[in-house]
Amino acid sequence: MSVAKYNTIEKIFNIFDLIPWSELSDNIAVAFSGGVDSLALTLLLNEYLKNKNIKLTAITVDHGLRTESKTEAEVIHEQLSKLNINHHILTWSPCPKDVKTGKQKKARNARYNLINKWCVDNNINAVFFAHHNDDQIETFWLRLMKHSGLDGLACMSFLRKDNHSEISVFRPLLGFSKEELIDICTYYNQKWLEDPSNQSVSFTRNAIRQNIKDFPLDKTQTLRLINCFAIIRKNLQEHTTKIIDSCIVLHKEGYITLSTSIWSKQNQEIQKRILQNILVTISGATYPPRKENLLNAMLKMQENISFTSFGCTITHNKDTAIFCREAIAIDKQKIINGKFIWDNRFKFSCVDVPENTYITTLGKRGLSFLTKEDKKIYIDKYKKLPKYVRQSLPVFEKNDKIIAIPHIKYGENKINVEFLPKINIYGVYIEII
Repeated sequence: MSVAKYNTIEKIFNIFDLIPWSELSDNIAVAFSGGVDSLALTLLLNEYLKNKNIKLTAITVDHGLRTESKTEAEVIHEQLSKLNINHHILTWSPCPKDVKTGKQKKARNARYNLINKWCVDNNINAVFFAHHNDDQIETFWLRLMKHSGLDGLACMSFLRKDNHSEISVFRPLLGFSKEELIDICTYYNQKWLEDPSNQSVSFTRNAIRQNIKDFPLDKTQTLRLINCFAIIRKNLQEHTTKIIDSCIVLHKEGYITLSTSIWSKQNQEIQKRILQNILVTISGATYPPRKENLLNAMLKMQENISFTSFGCTITHNKDTAIFCREAIAIDKQKIINGKFIWDNRFKFSCVDVPENTYITTLGKRGLSFLTKEDKKIYIDKYKKLPKYVRQSLPVFEKNDKIIAIPHIKYGENKINVEFLPKINIYGVYIEII
């Protein structure tokens, strides 16, 4: 092995040493596409973990967007079997083969969601992705072209934790180039797959990749700029966290109260960050609101008026703003016994729930369906909640009749519910790439 290759592997192993392995499950996952990036990461993780009591499972997602993808997944499986690396193939089903726009983005989201669910089902709390510094550079220019803000331009982070599943997402190769990963695969004498779609200039990311030499900053300069944005993001996040801790209360019924007297004294950037985190938390959305929508919400906040924004209802009571989910924006969902997430906000655990039971919102029905005697039991708990919070409460229905309202303890007593927002209200939003 050349000195350069040895140094690269040693540096990556040093990065692995920084990972808190004792806090991870005894089985971890690595996203494996068969490309040179994921192959290099999988080979190195497999080598590194030989002296640890941790099992590695490589996960391949067959998106089904190309006719040869199934065959490629089988080739990958055979390759890893020869290396004694456990491998599992997940299929995007049903695959939207008629996808015309945003194909790569939708495929990436599907890949992440499928891997995340598989990890949850198999009691795995850590998954590794092979993004490297070339990916960072492409992401930076892609986001700059789309007028991303500071958080977006800070790009991907070494560690991100999914708040629902509590799965840790590691990207340990962000400090290394694709050329270095090619050298690693060559050293291990392993061949990798080339995805032909990576050559199509119809995808903006690919066009950036193929023309990166013509961009105004070279790779080193771009990475330094990304690092500057990352440092600023970290500092703003820490300051925002301090302010949030003093002005926000997160309620188990799925709503947030904000002290407007404290919020209004902050500068516009901190106000925006607090408001964005609240809206994403309450809406359960995957992505934050657009900049213009967020600024419009800030103006209405300053006018101290009630309004709806981003699937949320915002009302005011003296110097307190109340943020709750907009009831009509929530879809009805069929219930399956066991654990499930509803509206990307509530985690339910159910036992012996009748078949064909659905979960929806209470809406404007109130407690009109109860007898007078039952109303006396539940009315106090119900009235303690703000008007629009009551309307957004999750209820269990069978044959269009309410059989349980967990938050006021009405009905089935084998239902446990926990408010588990999509993102950490104390964390800055970071997009999955």
